[in-house]
Amino acid sequence: MRTTKKNIYISAAVLLAVLLLPFIFPTFYGTLGNSNNTVIDLAKPIDTNPRQFIAAKLKSINSQNTQFPRGTAVLSWEQDSPLAVEKFDIYIDNLTHTYYIPVGENPYWRSAGKIIQVDLSLPQVQGIEFEVESLKLNQRRLPALDSYLNSYFKQTFSLDHINRFLIPSYLILGLGALLSIIYYAAFRPSPRFNPVVVVSLTILVLFALNFLTAQIYTAKSYWLSYKSNIQQKDLSSTYQGFYDFEKFIAWVGRSLPQEQNLSVLVKGQPVYIMSEMAYNLYPRDIRFIDISEKSNSQVLEEIDTVSRDGYNHVVILSEQDLPQSSKLSLVDSYREDAGYIYLFSAE
Repeated sequence: MRTTKKNIYISAAVLLAVLLLPFIFPTFYGTLGNSNNTVIDLAKPIDTNPRQFIAAKLKSINSQNTQFPRGTAVLSWEQDSPLAVEKFDIYIDNLTHTYYIPVGENPYWRSAGKIIQVDLSLPQVQGIEFEVESLKLNQRRLPALDSYLNSYFKQTFSLDHINRFLIPSYLILGLGALLSIIYYAAFRPSPRFNPVVVVSLTILVLFALNFLTAQIYTAKSYWLSYKSNIQQKDLSSTYQGFYDFEKFIAWVGRSLPQEQNLSVLVKGQPVYIMSEMAYNLYPRDIRFIDISEKSNSQVLEEIDTVSRDGYNHVVILSEQDLPQSSKLSLVDSYREDAGYIYLFSAE
């Protein structure tokens, strides 16, 4: 009798864990609109809600070994609102990827009420080409528990992005832990084998494998971008910016008002840095000042010139690039040794 009860409990617990999946992962959904280019034109306006997401199947081609390992694409749905956008990372690795973009978690998507069109903007970088195989607006058929939780955490903690596997993993782990505690308390099994734990861990491993696959793609994109540098053992040129450059750009965006234009000191023409900052700090305008092989006075002269046009906030990526001048006052710093915002006073 005890064995029968235990088997019934195990079966019910495993079934519960499996039934949870469609509510925390986009398993069942319908397509509201699709396109094979960068614009989804809907036949009629549709109501927006948190269950909607975009699936973008894209192929990126780095035909000239351009130093651009990854980029930012932008979805927009209101032409007159620069805030009504959703950004996502794309890999530049000559492979086709399907990107999941949870637009339903964006408060500007939900507040739009109705939409009739969705536009996709891709980075315009010399040597980089994109092929749009499909662009679909989908809607999940069941309540999207993960999207509701993601929306809450994004608004509460001012987060721009949450890994799509994070919430489902924690929910599965929490449910598995709860069911395991009940299992051990009720049946005190020996040996200590719990099939509920096995099922939960299997789901987590599948999520982890998907995440690891994404990192492999990232490694290939860096190889395509910096292959010649690596082969020539010029490792100092294989990395541009911070290891968490996206977080740095987000920090700059939070530190400066949206109407505040800025200048950025760079060495040469670092395509990745320039493209990512221009995309992610929009609608601010950015002037990039090339400081390579220039004296301190020459750099200051260029800063002074652009500041007279309203670009008086200067972003400096490293301590070595900092010009010496009493006209520069520190506004904020991302780290002690890198990432600064200075205010330049011409007078």
